[in-house]
Amino acid sequence: MFPRKEYIVRRGIYGISVVLAVGKNGIDDCRAWNCDDPESLAISILTDYASEDIAQENYKEFIDDFICCLPFEKYIIPGDAIRDWLTGKINKGQAVV
Repeated sequence: MFPRKEYIVRRGIYGISVVLAVGKNGIDDCRAWNCDDPESLAISILTDYASEDIAQENYKEFIDDFICCLPFEKYIIPGDAIRDWLTGKINKGQAVV
């Protein structure tokens, strides 16, 4: 259902940068973008990974569960972790859209 992706996030003095690495064996494709704050970071990652509807419905919880608890400078959010998080919400009957 969900693609195999990895989000490499760096926070710096000029904002938050995201590099998306996609691949089965290593990196087959790569894309980058910038975000201004945790909200736009959460929405952009969830929109890329799943859909805009899912992002709008779940970004606040994504911030709490992923972004707030990660190191300041650099971290990686595996797509598998996002998939498991969304699947867990579905299994608990929480709104995912």
